[in-house]
Amino acid sequence: MNLSPQGLDLLKKLEGFKSKPYKCSAGKLTIGYGHVILPHEKFTEVTIDEANTLLKKDVAIYEKLINRLFSGLKQNQYDALVLFCFNTGGGQEFLKSNVVKYIKLRLYDQAIVYWKQWIKVQCPKTKGLVPSQGLQNRREKEISLFLEKVNKRID
Repeated sequence: MNLSPQGLDLLKKLEGFKSKPYKCSAGKLTIGYGHVILPHEKFTEVTIDEANTLLKKDVAIYEKLINRLFSGLKQNQYDALVLFCFNTGGGQEFLKSNVVKYIKLRLYDQAIVYWKQWIKVQCPKTKGLVPSQGLQNRREKEISLFLEKVNKRID
């Protein structure tokens, strides 16, 4: 499976486009549509076309991960999980999460309970995790997509 055009459009909307490097809420140097700049990459600015190319390469990583982890997903479920992984990085914390566990078991209500908890960011002052309204809003959009509670347009 691959991310649908609608899923890609939503991802772009959620990430927003930034032509110059910035620090994301996780403190990572980022550019374009949420591309984390890798140590060997040197970007001072990107065009929308360059950002689209980076986004497609990044999305392919998460498509592969979701395809490996799950089978029998509907397109909307697949899209929502790719978006979630793109945002969280799809690392060990995700792989060992109750979200993955319960989706594999097709216990979606339980998975959603845990999915909603992925809303914290590192506070620069306290170095602790604090809830983020932006992440809470994003999780709601991902979960709505997963549950097909979406209209033709997702704002």
